Amino acid sequence: MLLEFTGPAGIGKTTLSKLLASQNNNFKRANNPKNLITIWSLLWLIKYLPQCGKQIRHSIEYAKKRNLRHPILSGILLTLKKTQFLGMKKSKEIYVRDEAAFQCSKWIAKQPRTPQTTVEDIIIKGDTPPDLLILLDGPTQLIEKQLKLRGDYTDRLISSKNLGFSSISERKNHYDQLRFQKEQICEKNNIAITKVTLSDLGKVKNIESFKNRSKVSLTEIITIEFAIRMAIESSNQ
Repeated sequence: MLLEFTGPAGIGKTTLSKLLASQNNNFKRANNPKNLITIWSLLWLIKYLPQCGKQIRHSIEYAKKRNLRHPILSGILLTLKKTQFLGMKKSKEIYVRDEAAFQCSKWIAKQPRTPQTTVEDIIIKGDTPPDLLILLDGPTQLIEKQLKLRGDYTDRLISSKNLGFSSISERKNHYDQLRFQKEQICEKNNIAITKVTLSDLGKVKNIESFKNRSKVSLTEIITIEFAIRMAIESSNQ
């Protein structure tokens, strides 16, 4: 199974995915280089290898058509990611990724305010969508506080301005609009959603899940909800 965290920059996606993997043997980080080569990934690579050249050319043309940054590099990365994540989706283990389709689709687009149809096209056709999307959110005060504690505040402010936003708060407001788009994309494409809302102190304020006709069972969703809650609580101790 493949899970994906998405949320505003600085909300704690990477921190939470690392905590899940370290506290629970059922979870593994998809972004961890040690987990990139699995039996399923190798099998998919062998199956996919004859088509890689053609697929890379197709992905580059796709990247150019969709006006992505660095189309050649984007095309190669899209091909490699498809192979890797397709293998993880077939695995019985739970893989968690914090930088992927729903998160990076807005980073690779040249314009930060991309139409929903383009975002959906990048996520569903250009990348490998997850089985369950975890929408992590919280107030702007929490994000700014965590960025300052990590020493990333200035860098995030600069990156926000480079994307066309005047402040981290404006970027967060844009994410709130994008979150509704992501929910619609998940519902349309049968991807389960778990919404995790944090308080200004970084504690769990609310967790809500929607199955959306996905193949993820209710038991699996409840288990994942519990693991997320435990990981967040441990990070606040």
